[in-house]
Amino acid sequence: MTVAEKKLRLENIQLRKQARYYKSLHARALAKQQELKDQIEVLKAKVAELKKRLFGRKRERGCSSEAWLAKRRPRRCRGQQRGTRGHGRQPRTTLPLEEVVVQAPEGQRICPHCGLPFEAAGTQGAHEEIQWEVRLVRKGYRCQRYRRTCDCPGGPDRIVAAPPARLIPKGLLSVGTIVEMLRLKYKYHLPLQRILGLAQDSGLKLSPGTVCGIWQKLGPLLSPLYLAILEATRQSSQWLAQVSRQLPNQWQKRYGYCPVWLESLVEKDRFEGACYKAANWQCLGLTKGHGKLEKTGQPALPVKWVFVYPLCADSIARLNG
Repeated sequence: MTVAEKKLRLENIQLRKQARYYKSLHARALAKQQELKDQIEVLKAKVAELKKRLFGRKRERGCSSEAWLAKRRPRRCRGQQRGTRGHGRQPRTTLPLEEVVVQAPEGQRICPHCGLPFEAAGTQGAHEEIQWEVRLVRKGYRCQRYRRTCDCPGGPDRIVAAPPARLIPKGLLSVGTIVEMLRLKYKYHLPLQRILGLAQDSGLKLSPGTVCGIWQKLGPLLSPLYLAILEATRQSSQWLAQVSRQLPNQWQKRYGYCPVWLESLVEKDRFEGACYKAANWQCLGLTKGHGKLEKTGQPALPVKWVFVYPLCADSIARLNG
């Protein structure tokens, strides 16, 4: 056999191998296409059934005349009904009571015959109302001075009461004012300009720089509280609970769908999974120690606990569907 014949023979063998390879690829593509067609037919059938349920005709064979009349009757309105006895006004005992004595006009407090005045003889209850008072005041502290009244030897002749402690030395605002500003900002999410506008409506004009400077000085004072809160939130069970709450929304924004199940693996020989149990995760069992690349059939990886956490009430139904 010549060299040219050997070359042609090898080329023929390679072409036959390539032909068999492409034939197998074509057969796989045809099988995949048929599988997709079958799935499309099943989905079309489901869509048709759902459309029939939603937009199809509803039979009234099982509905009696009494039930139909009951549906046609006007429904009872929500809330307190007219003509019925109410539950009474709720007492507001949490608010401080400030009694105001109303005086009668001077002309009515004189006897029309002799002109002698009437004398006070107690009070009579009239009514009670709730008044919302919002006011800012300048509170000036004056320290009481004391002078000694004895002739005992030693000791000072005069003493002065110590002024009350201040949150910020030489600060303009009191503790109550600072707390109210922080409450408006972080509880009701009011910006600084609106807070300053409310203060200006009450007669106090402050610049944003003054308030920001005061808030910056609060950092070292609140740092122990911040570290304590941070340490509490970093505990494993609370951390897992926060992640479980935040993950679905972030996953929906990033990937376009919401997960229904969380899964985590914990090595049995090293950990017990106490933090997962404290965060209400469910333990499904143990793995067998086989990895994805394992070929010997023997467990080569450490055995792990399988913990899962459902993110919705119907997670099992969604996974089965």
